Amino acid sequence: MASYLSGNTTVMSEEYFTKDVVIVTDEGDLVGINACREYYANYLIYFSEIKWAIIDAFGQGDRLVKHLNFKGRCIGMFFGIALMRNDLDLSGKTIVTLVDGKIAKEDDFFCTKSVIDQLTESNV
Repeated sequence: MASYLSGNTTVMSEEYFTKDVVIVTDEGDLVGINACREYYANYLIYFSEIKWAIIDAFGQGDRLVKHLNFKGRCIGMFFGIALMRNDLDLSGKTIVTLVDGKIAKEDDFFCTKSVIDQLTESNV
């Protein structure tokens, strides 16, 4: 996990994800392991002081729901948006669909406005 949080996204491989994994975002669906890596890299590459926690997780059959929290200090661009060097405290839920024990789909739910507000407001 430590190498993942330091920006090593190679753990996102066919060992854990289906080749055509789908990440559902408010900007549209991302398909494939490379798209998955690129999406999550935004949280790893452009933040320092990362703290990642699974607050709760439960599931049944091939579905899993996780309540997560991500904290970090933004150190650059975030999904193409120029940002001040602010802290982010993001809580959200993810519905995970598994196929043959691998992640086939992730639906992330969090307040995008809260993220933008936290990262663009002045610290003055």
